[in-house]
Amino acid sequence: MANKLPAGSVRNKAGKFITPALESITAAAAGAMQAMGPSTDFRVSLTNPDGEKAYPIASFTWFLLHKEYGGTPPRPARW
Repeated sequence: MANKLPAGSVRNKAGKFITPALESITAAAAGAMQAMGPSTDFRVSLTNPDGEKAYPIASFTWFLLHKEYGGTPPRPARW
């Protein structure tokens, strides 16, 4: 959406045609988070989640990082 690429609406579990937008993807994530509960098991799917405003084909991206890194910081790449 930020790059103004064309995107079509997709029918979700509730039968509504939803366009990809921050609000509809947030609605999908909110439904998945409720299903996940207070667990530390982060395996979750946003495919076809519950919710009338939920976009049906969204996903998470996870980054696993160390709290601290030892040694000399890496030098930036030179192109």
